[in-house]
Amino acid sequence: MRWSVLARQGVRVPEDLAVVGFDDIMTSRYMGRGLTTVLQPTRSLGHWAAIRLHERIEGRTHDVHPQVLPTRLVVRGTCGCPWEGPSST
Repeated sequence: MRWSVLARQGVRVPEDLAVVGFDDIMTSRYMGRGLTTVLQPTRSLGHWAAIRLHERIEGRTHDVHPQVLPTRLVVRGTCGCPWEGPSST
């Protein structure tokens, strides 16, 4: 995100506006304040996508149920919460 665009408008992150991203890409932890983000289980997401695709190819669509995958909020500096900086985890 271009923080300078917000700064030109007089908006301070996180004092005036909390910002949260999605996917927890690697650069999100190293952006100035660290972007608070939602981490999704990409390996499980790919696993279940392949299963569902196979089921559709096989014509099985009537007894397929939604698969809910867990997500995790990764708190960093853009939400206004205390943050110590990038970590190795």
